[in-house]
Amino acid sequence: MYDAIIVGGGPVGSYIAKGLAQAGYRVEVLEKTTKNNNKICCTGIISKKCYDSFLRDKTLVLKNGRSAKVYSPSGKVIELNHDKDQACIIDRNTLDLSIANDAIAAGAEYYLNCMVTNIKIQDKSARVEFSRDNESFFSEAKTVVIATGFGSKLVEKAGLGKVNNFTIGTQIELNHKNINDIEIYTGRGIAPGFFGWLVPVTPEKALVGLMTKRTPDVYMKRLLSLLKDQGKIDVNQDTPSYRGITLESPKRTYGERLIVVGDAAGQVKPLTGGGIYFGLICAEIAINSLKKALENDDFSAKSLSTYEKGWKSKLGRELSICRWAHKLYTKLDDRQIDKMFNIKTKLAIDKALLESGDIDFDYHSGMIFKLLGFKTLFEILSIIRPSQWN
Repeated sequence: MYDAIIVGGGPVGSYIAKGLAQAGYRVEVLEKTTKNNNKICCTGIISKKCYDSFLRDKTLVLKNGRSAKVYSPSGKVIELNHDKDQACIIDRNTLDLSIANDAIAAGAEYYLNCMVTNIKIQDKSARVEFSRDNESFFSEAKTVVIATGFGSKLVEKAGLGKVNNFTIGTQIELNHKNINDIEIYTGRGIAPGFFGWLVPVTPEKALVGLMTKRTPDVYMKRLLSLLKDQGKIDVNQDTPSYRGITLESPKRTYGERLIVVGDAAGQVKPLTGGGIYFGLICAEIAINSLKKALENDDFSAKSLSTYEKGWKSKLGRELSICRWAHKLYTKLDDRQIDKMFNIKTKLAIDKALLESGDIDFDYHSGMIFKLLGFKTLFEILSIIRPSQWN
């Protein structure tokens, strides 16, 4: 009998495993991959605050960043240049292994190539059923954490709700030509409702990717063609990686003997799809709630509801505001997005934000409110047609 079974050995699941194991609890981690897959669809961009708060492993950092360029559909550009490093670009594969190794060192047991098929809540335990090498197994624990990321049916099977709002991320590594800044590309022709990116990670290599709700291959070809025509990249024969990204939370993220954390819980930045920092914040809250449940031997839904109350208190308002802002952005056509860039130039918004110090890499709601001052709001609303609010 384990104290906790963690389903999913990504950064969030492994962080919880480490926290519980360090507190002396017996923890099992069931991971579906073999950890030999080196093509994770993630830019690895995190804030300095995230790195300083949760990681501090110098081997993870490939590059620091303090500047970015954002391009409109017609090629207009907003340049954001800060005098201090705002972000770290980390090796995403090494991140997973680093936190998992810390959890193993603390005493957590890891089992790879395990596909969890069902979780049964029993009177005195939770039974986790899984397959491995074409054989069926099960483990039992006092409590279970679903940290599977996108696509698992376990949350729905547990009766916590179904999430239909998601997008698809796709990314490829290739050679770049003297690109120093992170570059962001907007427009319906590149990534409708979202954006594309060019992220240099070494002097030679860069990550190119985008998010879209449909036909990612079509839009990736367009983005690669654009960047190649601009002389920014060499297109090689590498194949893209893909990842689903959940854009909202299920009805509940807790139940009897059960909690849901990370991407599976929709703890993802709505404007960027980034899930590492918010996921780790919620992992810390989950550890505290699970410790209390284990100390009190109380694994009822009421006891574990403190986890959801905690993470929603920390992130709920931020997620709601940014989801609203993203919904607004998805309604804009390319002409309107270009007009937004004109408003930036007219009102010198980027300069005002930099000088005010209100740019927060992780919490975007403050920047949104800064942008949506009365004058700016009037300008933005003037370009949106009444029918687009429906």
